[in-house]
Amino acid sequence: MPSGKGNLVLLPSLNYDIEEFIAGYDEENDEERWNQKGITFGRRLVASLVEIDKALREDEEATPPPDWTQDPSYRLERERTLEKCIADTTEEIEKLKVSRSQLTVEMETEGKLRGLLFEKGHLLEEAILESLRLLDFEVERYEDSESEFDAVFVSPEGRFVGEAEGKDSKATNVDKLSQLERVLQEDFARGEIDEYAKGVLFGNADRLSTPSERGDFFTKKCISGAQRSRVALVQTTDLFEAAKYLKENDDPAFAKACREAIAQTEGEVVEFPTVPIEKKGTRELKVSDTEA
Repeated sequence: MPSGKGNLVLLPSLNYDIEEFIAGYDEENDEERWNQKGITFGRRLVASLVEIDKALREDEEATPPPDWTQDPSYRLERERTLEKCIADTTEEIEKLKVSRSQLTVEMETEGKLRGLLFEKGHLLEEAILESLRLLDFEVERYEDSESEFDAVFVSPEGRFVGEAEGKDSKATNVDKLSQLERVLQEDFARGEIDEYAKGVLFGNADRLSTPSERGDFFTKKCISGAQRSRVALVQTTDLFEAAKYLKENDDPAFAKACREAIAQTEGEVVEFPTVPIEKKGTRELKVSDTEA
């Protein structure tokens, strides 16, 4: 039916039993696999749609080929060759789609560390835990029926309990420090704990602004309280620079220096060691790495 410069094509409902076309379920690719009957049906359907399109594009009226013209006895040898090439190309495209999907997931996972710069809540906590692992801390979350801690992390330098907060346009205030102090008491009250852990408060202030344009990450009152309780204050943007370097370089000495900076800081903002200028151990990602 003509409709302006295009055509309106009305197709009848396709009535078929899809179960007849399914060979099974592909666990690896999370999709159902078609059997040969289903593949043949699909090819015939696509061929019919293509022929309808070709007929509509012709200047003169053309008749869509009847079904019986698909019988192998009417096929030309070159058509068979091209059909095989199309099938092989389609299979290769599907493999590339899977590879692309895997790379996309891997890229998103790699980028989670960047959450130290702008995230809040659970996603900020996840980025902090990843960064602490890069600093060679043994890291865990703790949660039971009465308590939940953002981070518990251990190294030869000591045992630490941390709380994190991201603020849209403000500095981390004393309320979060008070929460950390309660968490430290709850942690010490656990039967298996013999001494107080060192408290670490992670702050991501004014998180939606460029890091270089941000002001103080912690209020004066928060810093005063941290001095009283000897809590280390960590600006997550500083932590990002250290973690980024360690993610791209194998440098145990730098990781140890970062841990020591956290352990030795009491009531002040942690000053991490300067990231070395010379990078070592960086490796370019290749498609073959993911496929392997």
